Amino acid sequence: MKDHYQILEVQPDASQAEIREQYLFLIQAWHPDKFSNPAQKRKAEEKTKDINAAYEILRNSVKRAEYDRSTRSSRPHQAQERHRQAEAQEVYRKEDPLQKERAAREGTKSTLRRIRVFVNGQERIMRVEDLVRASVEYFDQETKEDLGSDYFRTQHAVRSAAARCVKHGVEIHVRKLAD
Repeated sequence: MKDHYQILEVQPDASQAEIREQYLFLIQAWHPDKFSNPAQKRKAEEKTKDINAAYEILRNSVKRAEYDRSTRSSRPHQAQERHRQAEAQEVYRKEDPLQKERAAREGTKSTLRRIRVFVNGQERIMRVEDLVRASVEYFDQETKEDLGSDYFRTQHAVRSAAARCVKHGVEIHVRKLAD
């Protein structure tokens, strides 16, 4: 059984407004017409079906309560499994001497195509193209101090900002995506 909260990338205690906003965001991001490659288009169609099915359950308070009751017993097992996987990854990181070098290389590559941002307080990995004409704010990762705002006009501007933010420990929070 698929976890509807995980599909919509929201917490189980999310409000109806948060669920609706996230649903609209994901439907826009995964719209099949955005993909020209047939394999990507099929994947987007499947993802869209999952998103619609999850939203259909979670938007209705009666169906949501019923779903929560049916999944409550399996959630502790899922949490234990996630914890076990996190511990295993931590052990691997400690044992792998080249991990920092690989992470630095991968971080550089990922800033060329995708960057880490926060939308409505939730971390997302978004394509550079999707952030052109987006309005953003910058926050210090440790102190959460507001460092200003920006508007990305080009893909180059998005990439440059992402590279600077990774280097200096700054988070990018999306205020508004392009229309």
